[in-house]
Amino acid sequence: MNEEREAFMDEDEGEVSLRPVLRTLWSYRRTIEIALVVTFVCCVVAGLFVYASVPKERVGSLAFQLTFEGAERGEYPNGTKFSSAELVSTPVLADVFQSNDLQRYTSFSKFKDAMFVLQTNRDLELLSYEYTAKLSDAKLGPVDRARLEEEFRKKRESLSSAGYSLNIRRTESLLKIPDGLLSKILQDTLSTWASQTAEKKGAVRYNIAVLSRNGLRKDFLSSEDYIISADILRTKIERILKSVVAMADIPGASALRMNGQVGLADLRANLEDLNRFKVEPLVSLIRESGLSRNPTRIGQYFEGRLFEVQLDRTEAEQRIKSLQEALRGYEARGESVATPAASAQGTAVTPQLTESFLDRLVQMSTQSIDLGYRQGLTKRIIDDGMVLAELNRQAEYYESMRKAFASVTGRPDPTLAADVSRRMNSAFEDVGTNLDQVQAFYALISQQNLNPDTVVYTVTTPFLVRTTTALSLSTLLLYGIVIMFMAVTLIPLACLAHDYFRHWIAPARVAAPRGGPPPAPAGTAP
Repeated sequence: MNEEREAFMDEDEGEVSLRPVLRTLWSYRRTIEIALVVTFVCCVVAGLFVYASVPKERVGSLAFQLTFEGAERGEYPNGTKFSSAELVSTPVLADVFQSNDLQRYTSFSKFKDAMFVLQTNRDLELLSYEYTAKLSDAKLGPVDRARLEEEFRKKRESLSSAGYSLNIRRTESLLKIPDGLLSKILQDTLSTWASQTAEKKGAVRYNIAVLSRNGLRKDFLSSEDYIISADILRTKIERILKSVVAMADIPGASALRMNGQVGLADLRANLEDLNRFKVEPLVSLIRESGLSRNPTRIGQYFEGRLFEVQLDRTEAEQRIKSLQEALRGYEARGESVATPAASAQGTAVTPQLTESFLDRLVQMSTQSIDLGYRQGLTKRIIDDGMVLAELNRQAEYYESMRKAFASVTGRPDPTLAADVSRRMNSAFEDVGTNLDQVQAFYALISQQNLNPDTVVYTVTTPFLVRTTTALSLSTLLLYGIVIMFMAVTLIPLACLAHDYFRHWIAPARVAAPRGGPPPAPAGTAP
């Protein structure tokens, strides 16, 4: 009665007493201990069972670094786009599958599904974590946030690398493959990809159009008229010269020597001398003598060439005109935007984040982009201007040749025809020899600078095999902690609920003394 009175007094005074709760929990202490121990044991047993029953797989990995030019930008040296999926493409894996006789272990579809490539850059990941934490600060202002973002972009560009790892999963039938063969499979995949990239895509060669012997057909020259054959030779020499000029822009190409003697300057001089001292005099001889097998065919040829050149010239003129109009319109728009800002320079500036202030910030940040855009347009105008100048020269040349052969009726001179044929064959052989040298020099440059065996990739770490499961030990431990936390919370609550129902739902049973008769019903005499 005294305890009940104290409890009522606490309630009347507005205080909540935890003594009854603690006293009840203390009376259930043995039950709570047993329940927690049982829960812990069940968690351990269930965790071991789940960890042993979840599927496991062994993964073989080989880390490597792409070292060819443009790998950080996702491009091959010739400008072709690169994708890491090419390393595990069907042509590459089919060659590896056959060369290693893997059909004795598994099918090609399962082998292909087991191969995958991952990009790795630990420094970039750490940098991302660092700036993510900095940018998550709610106290950062717009200026500080923009500064941090620009700082992160610059550091990310400096840390950009082409690090990857080639992996193979050993599941089901692949578990029979020994580790030594796994290492060989990954090495062969890299080397096969490098070889196919070099041979089939030409990705390890510079993007320069270089003619081959297939572009010189002697039977085609012998079947045409003399002046047409000479003009074809002249055109071939000009194309080869353009390839030599393009190769001269490659770093280190001018200092390179083929067989220790022939250089790029020698190739260019030989081609220019061949055109100046053999082909052009031959054209002049045919033109002055009027030597022709079919004068009608000559007129048609030069009229057709002149028509094509005039079409190309008109296209170049229209292209230049369009670029110039675009450049003028862009500059006029830039001046109209900059005029209000210039007129406001004399007024006082209040450092407030108004719309005009933000517009000014955007305008300042895009000035470098505008400059690059204008420079690009100007460069395209200059390049098209050079093309137009070349087309004008070609048009004048074919116009003069058309007029020169307009009155030719055909005067076959056997002696002169034999001499022209001999000189034509000599010039053809010289063009073929120079073309072979240009091809060899181009291959030498590609081999020196873009060798697929030494430049395409470099293995950075040895072959590793690791075992992974669908459910890690750390995840199981986390689940166990959560379950134990729930048990520590729910078991005492269950004990309190049990005590509540025991005292308030069945008070008569609780009040009955042990070993005595039950209390009399209410309203009856004792």
